Amino acid sequence: RDDGVFAASDKPWRAAVPPARVETRAFASASGIAKPTVLYEHTGEHFGDDVAKVLKEKPREAIYQKVPWYTAVVQGSWRYIRYLQPGVPDELYDLDSDPNEMKNMIGEAKHAERLARLRDALTAELTRTAAPITMVPLKQNP
Repeated sequence: RDDGVFAASDKPWRAAVPPARVETRAFASASGIAKPTVLYEHTGEHFGDDVAKVLKEKPREAIYQKVPWYTAVVQGSWRYIRYLQPGVPDELYDLDSDPNEMKNMIGEAKHAERLARLRDALTAELTRTAAPITMVPLKQNP
């Protein structure tokens, strides 16, 4: 298990220009070797407070190029996707065994702890960067 804190960046959700769509953060593993953690979002041409406005006022419009808006985090070989449009379920993939993301493992009990860590990492970074609260995953029991 890797522990660490995302590298500092100011509050990109309040920026006057769109934030970078992908942010790579280095986490140090217990062995001391840095492993990249990637946080990214898909909100089309919307950013900052505009994302919050759409999610609050017209959540069904949270779609871009036929793909619902989402935030995601990748740690090691695992990818967690949290969709922002109501009713679209989260996804969890092991990219080593399933690089094409064909088998969603979100409901498998054996991955509950991993899912909780990925949700926590996503929540912490979105909270730290002042992302709209509607982007932050709800606290769920694994």
